Amino acid sequence: MLTVRERWLIQKIQQLQEKSGKTSGLIIDSVNRSERKREFESDSDKQKYDTRQMAKIEAGDKLPGRDVNISTTSVESSDLILRAHGELTRVQSQKTRCIEALNKIRQNKDQAKGNSIADDWILSHIGGEADDE
Repeated sequence: MLTVRERWLIQKIQQLQEKSGKTSGLIIDSVNRSERKREFESDSDKQKYDTRQMAKIEAGDKLPGRDVNISTTSVESSDLILRAHGELTRVQSQKTRCIEALNKIRQNKDQAKGNSIADDWILSHIGGEADDE
């Protein structure tokens, strides 16, 4: 599980570094799209509004279409890369702790049970038979 996450983070860091080189240090973080809409209390109000808007368009006072606002938020790519490196460091330290704990469990298991390879070698040289547990 940790190895998969570690590999994903390494790939993410590489992608961020590639994007960073192409976009001169800025990466788009979010894009917000908003549209203004008018609500009408009745269909006749809507028709009246549409008629007036068409008259303005035909007169050249207004362009056809709707108003749409798009805003983007950019972040410094180095910030994202540093955050990903920090997360990678945490994952690697967790992985190290897991490996150490696993080795400790194995050592305790071997000490409690005895080293079967060494026991077999000793018994073969003494002339006894090995106990299989």
